Amino acid sequence: MLKEVIGEDLKEILEVFLQTAPGELAAIQQAFDQQDQAGLRLHSHTLKGSAANVGATGLSLQAKKVEDAVKANDLSSVGEDIQQIEETLSAVLQALQDYINKI
Repeated sequence: MLKEVIGEDLKEILEVFLQTAPGELAAIQQAFDQQDQAGLRLHSHTLKGSAANVGATGLSLQAKKVEDAVKANDLSSVGEDIQQIEETLSAVLQALQDYINKI
């Protein structure tokens, strides 16, 4: 469906996501480790949007959960949420790479 909407630029958009998303996850983890709520909110928001742009809605929702937790000043489950993001992101990256290899 994305290819129909975006057209020929889809491959480039997916490649950018493949390059940037792992860095956003690392920034989320680092911000959490340093209890940097502003950084945690920023990077989870960024990942949320970029995941939505490539159709990774589950990943986007997980990043939103972290963003919302920071807004509510409740970091009690954020460590677990980040672990789930890591697992989902790994699967998304593999699926997108497989897709790129086919187009």
